[in-house]
Amino acid sequence: KNRAVANTNIMVLNVVTSNNAATVDTNVNSSSKNNQITTNKLAQAAHNIIFQLGVVNSNISYDANSQTVTISAGEIDNQWKFLSIITGEIKHIKITGRVTVANGDASFLFANNNSKLASLQDITGLSNLVTSNITSMPSMFENDSSLTNLDLSNFDTGHVTDMSYMFSGDSALTNLDISGSNFDTSKVTNMQSMFANDNSLTNLNVSKFNTSNVTNMWAMFNNDSSLTSLKLPNFDTDNVTNMWGMFSGDSSLTSLDISNFNTGHVINMQYMFANDNSLTSLNLSSNFYTNDVTDMSYMFSGDSGLTNLDVSKFNTSKVTNMKQMFNGDSNLTSLNISNFDTSNVTDMSDMLDASSLEKLTLGEKTKLANTVNLPSGTWHKQNDISQTATLDDNQPHVGTWIRTDGTVTLKFVNAKHTDKVLYTSDALPGSTSKPLDLTDSTVKSTYITPNIPTGYTYATATADLYGNTQPQEAEFKAAGNTVTIYLIGDPETNVTVKYELKNGNQVGDTITPTGNRVGDTLDLSQNGTFIAANPIPNGYEYATSPDDMPADYIQPGVITYGTEEQDKVIYVVGKVITASNDLVKVIHYYAGTITRVKNMPDYTLGTVNSSRYGDVVSASGTDPPASCT
Repeated sequence: KNRAVANTNIMVLNVVTSNNAATVDTNVNSSSKNNQITTNKLAQAAHNIIFQLGVVNSNISYDANSQTVTISAGEIDNQWKFLSIITGEIKHIKITGRVTVANGDASFLFANNNSKLASLQDITGLSNLVTSNITSMPSMFENDSSLTNLDLSNFDTGHVTDMSYMFSGDSALTNLDISGSNFDTSKVTNMQSMFANDNSLTNLNVSKFNTSNVTNMWAMFNNDSSLTSLKLPNFDTDNVTNMWGMFSGDSSLTSLDISNFNTGHVINMQYMFANDNSLTSLNLSSNFYTNDVTDMSYMFSGDSGLTNLDVSKFNTSKVTNMKQMFNGDSNLTSLNISNFDTSNVTDMSDMLDASSLEKLTLGEKTKLANTVNLPSGTWHKQNDISQTATLDDNQPHVGTWIRTDGTVTLKFVNAKHTDKVLYTSDALPGSTSKPLDLTDSTVKSTYITPNIPTGYTYATATADLYGNTQPQEAEFKAAGNTVTIYLIGDPETNVTVKYELKNGNQVGDTITPTGNRVGDTLDLSQNGTFIAANPIPNGYEYATSPDDMPADYIQPGVITYGTEEQDKVIYVVGKVITASNDLVKVIHYYAGTITRVKNMPDYTLGTVNSSRYGDVVSASGTDPPASCT
């Protein structure tokens, strides 16, 4: 009852509890073991008595003006917040002397569990708090939503076994340094929600944590929505059984490396990575065992940034719940669940709902119920679009399947002559959510290059496109879509043209047009561009009568350049001769001389106004004189 005596007793008690003696003899005159009690029991009993006497928390004072609690040297427990002297909110806590925690129990010690600490901004002097004998720290700073910083540099946590909710709900905390060597977690078994809902925390260094004895990591980093980096290189998860929501809601994390995790004893992975919508990659190690897991519901739900996820080695033989497992993973286009054994799963509802899956690999024991809500469309067997299947019919569909809900047709045209269609593909199946990338090398080698006709080239240069634009992608549409691919013909000079008479005699030189490409046209008709550029020689005209051409011959018209040689003949006919000077004149000479033969008159062949240029005439002469042969 005497406060001074009680305080003296505390000092004596501290000496006793730190003594190496295993027991204290309460009766020096007795040797009976019944009179022996352990120092731990003595300490606990004495503490309880002192608490009843009002000594614990007697070192608390409150200044209403500054809303400050001052804790001087002495002992406190988690009931100090309920003292009647604290008449208002607490914004500041000052620890000015050496302070111990009753019973080694720091649970809820500075937690906002009675609303008075809702505006707590700082705790100074935490270095005066003796933590070396504390064994329990659950919810020690929980829900201190206005606290921005904590100095734990002198914390000695070597005996702590429970750190669950220790910093949970400290939503204004921007920095937390727990990297010191004295922040020892080697005996901790429970880290449930330890850092949950610390949504202003951007970085957290737990690289030195010893988690070899931890069995519960339920929601450990849950809803740390500002956390951009989390390194867990030394995390030992060998004994962990519960990872419910461990990283759920960490919406600013872009990558997470848990390649060192051994999850061989984990039973619950529900919500483990849910709603990490900035996560683009997730490294699951070969030791990420799922052999004992029974609940995978919502495990990757809402991870809309994930583009790749390897779950191909998951053992799901004990899983009973896969509800919304991949729900909302809107950028995940491929998924291999061929190792999934769904024989014990009772709930698959919305397992694949709202996903953009275009490629799904299934195994013999992977049977999907119709509640999984597969994306709409038709599923084709890879490399065989003729084979389709209903994948959510509770039957095995072994192999890789491609989803299509639209089609696109590729039409190849000559860029210079867009009315000329060179090739049209079959309707190609695909997903309306993902266009066909026509710049991708694989796509080009599969759908474009093999279908370019001989003599043509894929047009890339501006001059070769003739004002057209080469498409970069082809969009699949439910009603079908046609996309035009532009080609340019190769340069060619393999066309020759000559003017010829019916008798086979050529008129003028053979002409080889230049500056043309495969697919270009050449108009050889009577009024066409060729004759206009290469006029028929004088004295001849375009033949129109069948009598002036070989039997059944049809004069060439518009021809198209190809890769084969083309020799074209335009038949002409000589015009009627109207001047005698243009007839053939026959003159006789002595052989080998230019001396005319006497008595042999000259004469002409053909008739003016009847004979034509190009007619063939025969000069036989008349009987020579007797003196000539």
